[in-house]
Amino acid sequence: MSNVRSLLILLLLTASVHAETVDVKYRGLVDLKSFACTDTSRSSFIRRVCYDEAQSYMLINLRGTFYHYCELP
Repeated sequence: MSNVRSLLILLLLTASVHAETVDVKYRGLVDLKSFACTDTSRSSFIRRVCYDEAQSYMLINLRGTFYHYCELP
């Protein structure tokens, strides 16, 4: 059991962790680590909304393309 635990700890320590990035139209790659994102299944047009409260910055995925909106309270 301790060998399995040691192996799991080793895997966790050596695994690379990548933040999610998305390609935003007219902006390029944006790292989502500071955003709170919500996926939606209620709309066929809006797929995901991500908001960074500290920057008042929103990303919206509309039919597979991310767009950005600035200075939103």
